[in-house]
Amino acid sequence: MIYCFERKICMSELNVKYPSANVKIIIDNGIVNKEWSFLNREFRYIVITDTNLTKFYAKLLSTIPNLETILAIKPGEKAKSISVYEKIIQSLVKLNITKNDIIIAFGGGVIGDLTAFVASTYLRGVKYIQIPTTLVSQINSSIGGKCGIDIINKNSIGAFYHPLTIIIDPQVLQTLPSSEFENGISDMIKYAMVKDEKMYQEILNNEITANYENLTELIKRCVSIKISLGLKAELHHDDNNLLNYGLLYGNIIDRLSHTKLPYGKMIATGMYYELQDLDLKNNFKTILAKYHLDSDLSKWNIDYLKYLSQENSSYVCVNIDKIGKAKLIHHELDI
Repeated sequence: MIYCFERKICMSELNVKYPSANVKIIIDNGIVNKEWSFLNREFRYIVITDTNLTKFYAKLLSTIPNLETILAIKPGEKAKSISVYEKIIQSLVKLNITKNDIIIAFGGGVIGDLTAFVASTYLRGVKYIQIPTTLVSQINSSIGGKCGIDIINKNSIGAFYHPLTIIIDPQVLQTLPSSEFENGISDMIKYAMVKDEKMYQEILNNEITANYENLTELIKRCVSIKISLGLKAELHHDDNNLLNYGLLYGNIIDRLSHTKLPYGKMIATGMYYELQDLDLKNNFKTILAKYHLDSDLSKWNIDYLKYLSQENSSYVCVNIDKIGKAKLIHHELDI
């Protein structure tokens, strides 16, 4: 459903019916600065964010109607811990937060994952809203309901728990460092590789930044791809899907690098080595170089099958013969 206003800025509103929940997704440039018009004034709100974001948005967040409190935690993956989770739960208990209240996740993937897990477990489930503030979280991690915290390994404890609403405002990306924005470009490239050749060419032939004039439309296309592939996976209870492109080898890289390689480069490197066609690889290397995602390619030219065979007797890879056309291929491993 598309709503067009007189100011000639279009808002997309998607109503997604997952097997376990109905989720409204609103994509609108500048919506966060529009007096929180998307919030129901009948509820109390609790915001979970990080201290980097409060530098830019503390004043704006304080204008949320019926705001109970803002819980600002230290940024970074270490925030997805039992200790931080426990402190948030204790704060909610002290504030007497009930099932009639709503938690808002205002931040990137870490804040989104942590807040969603808090919402899924506090009082056996309370309502929450996602307002993702990074490109990765806007087109990927905020959509699909995955949440969790880290114990030894990433997302060792987690669940699927969908938000009521996801508010995607491309304008907030203008406060992102360029390196963080490029992490999201890696996900854009992934979606283009598996489903959208036209988008791939647009990313390749233009300079996609937070100020790119067609960014909102690119985000809409990415969200549509994530929804369609994610719905299929949830309906069939199948983790083997095209969204995993780059993760087969990327997860090995992440583990061997002790999570020190930035997300975008990890996914980009995994995608590169999953490609079999040499011409595609050369083309792909060009787009990675354009967005500074290629610097670690040579370092990770390793025997991935050796690492896969340590834990699996088979694996599923994403096979791409042509940009925008992908399929899953099942392989048996000789152990």
